[in-house]
Amino acid sequence: MQFSRILRLILCLLISSTALIAADICGRVIDAASGEPVINANVIVERMNTGGATDIDGNFAINNLPVGSYTIFVSHIAYEDKRLSVKAEHNDPLIIKLSETFFQLNEVVVTGTRTEKIHQ
Repeated sequence: MQFSRILRLILCLLISSTALIAADICGRVIDAASGEPVINANVIVERMNTGGATDIDGNFAINNLPVGSYTIFVSHIAYEDKRLSVKAEHNDPLIIKLSETFFQLNEVVVTGTRTEKIHQ
């Protein structure tokens, strides 16, 4: 009887200790100007080879990280990249604001003539 109580106590301690060492980083990525969600933004935990993408509401979650400090890299093709230092603990969701970036393309000149050509 005493052995089963000790075994149960050890099992409970192991289960509770795994909850203490696993944490999540979650939040929402939004447009800095409009506050609209940024869909399909990449959120990567640097040096951990893990991450995810935002959903239709701009939400993301990266689960089961060891408790500690991390650098996350947020990118999207239409926005400027952003790096943030965060702590993976049991904390409030992050709100990440991205600023739009504008592509600078080379000038394209189109000319036309009125010469008749038969294309075959």
